Amino acid sequence: MKRIALALLCLASVACAQTTLYVSTAGRVDWSGRLAAPNAQGADGPLPSLAAARDAVRSLRTKGVREPVTVLVRGGTYYLPETFVLRPEDSGSPDQPVVYAAYPRERPIMSGRRAEPHRSFTFERNIVYFDSGRLLGSNWTGDQFLMDRNVYFDVRGGPIVFSGRTFAEWRESGQDRDSVIADPLFVNPGNYDFSLRPDSPALKLGFQPIDLREVGPRPNPEQAPAAWADPDRTAPAGTQYRTFSSRTIGGEVSYLVCLPPGYQASSARRYPVVYWLHGLGGNQRGGATFVALLDAAIKAKAAPPMIAVLVNGLRDSRYCDSFDGKRPVETVIVKELIPHVDKTYRTIGKREARAIEGFSMGGFGVAHLGFKYPELFGAVSIMAGALLDADSVGASMHPELFAKDFGSNRAYFQANSPWVLVEKNAGAIRGRTLVRIAVGDQDSLLERDRNFHALLDHLKIESEFETVPGVGHNQKLFYEKLGARAFQFYRKAFGG
Repeated sequence: MKRIALALLCLASVACAQTTLYVSTAGRVDWSGRLAAPNAQGADGPLPSLAAARDAVRSLRTKGVREPVTVLVRGGTYYLPETFVLRPEDSGSPDQPVVYAAYPRERPIMSGRRAEPHRSFTFERNIVYFDSGRLLGSNWTGDQFLMDRNVYFDVRGGPIVFSGRTFAEWRESGQDRDSVIADPLFVNPGNYDFSLRPDSPALKLGFQPIDLREVGPRPNPEQAPAAWADPDRTAPAGTQYRTFSSRTIGGEVSYLVCLPPGYQASSARRYPVVYWLHGLGGNQRGGATFVALLDAAIKAKAAPPMIAVLVNGLRDSRYCDSFDGKRPVETVIVKELIPHVDKTYRTIGKREARAIEGFSMGGFGVAHLGFKYPELFGAVSIMAGALLDADSVGASMHPELFAKDFGSNRAYFQANSPWVLVEKNAGAIRGRTLVRIAVGDQDSLLERDRNFHALLDHLKIESEFETVPGVGHNQKLFYEKLGARAFQFYRKAFGG
């Protein structure tokens, strides 16, 4: 297969009157070619190929149009079913040239591969539910695919355009003949419950629902149970591996501690403390990026000196005491870890000098502990918090994890839910606790975190809310994008 990149030609001079035609993989032969992209109505747009543009130029000449013509080819791969032929007259004349050029800053590729008869894929019995962008970009021509018995729904309303065609035109082409444009009737999509109501049109078309509890993170039967004392004693740069004796579990519990620059130089100065909680499937070493950035921020005087404690959350505990009592993570943190840290290190042992921060499941733990024990924490920092509520926990949480943490008991989950705890203790939090929520603007948890922020507003609990641009649910990138801004919160909390 031979592929040729179409180079961008630089025109030294262009006459005042000229015609510009556009070629795109999203084009159609019955469009004028005068637009660089399909219009919103799908009624006009670019041409689909060099051959179509060449024929359009010939038609202009036949109609008596005598002016320079430029054909701009959009980026993408164009498959040439036959040799592309230009005759001498197709070049125009010195004062009325015909120029083929790449669209500015785009790279079209001409492929001489001959497409053998085949079907690349079949797309059927699916739900296509969207609230932004357009449906079917690129080139959806030919018969190498088959689409049918699907449900399409654009939450924004209005007509749906299928690769530049109306739904009727799309069906006439042989695609989606038994499909429908209709609300699929999810139970509660605003709260991420995408289970279907019994009268959903998708079920009538043969859609097979997926039990969402069976996808995503789940216990690994071959994975050893998480240990209270992490057997991996590796300590990320700037941290120290430590343990303490727990009467609750009758054994040792590990954690990592990061002491601020200058801690060893002074025997009198005391410091505030931030407890950092890792996400689902993680461990205490997951805070490596956080402490590295914190250390740099302290040295740059962008953050006040503080002690950071990276907590062992037993991989998937949600930082709650398990329903069966076998994993009392909450009790160990509140009743033992915090007193141990205050006794062992030079801390300022007051709520005003104690913060808690965590990412994802750690964000759930932060909200759970921070709002259940407002007498302990003066600052609560929820980073991309997986803030499940009673309506979503059954649909979003794997059954084995739901059983492991909450005994599959919705009432027990509700008693530990941040959504419930913040309302219950609003009077003790309001005006006394500094609260921050930050989440990536591409994170699937964005809407959930925004809704929690709205609840805080409703309860008249002041809080910061920040979206981090260009970030999905990626902890390392999230903190790196935040940079020093991650620690401005602590200047407000602790001063300095």
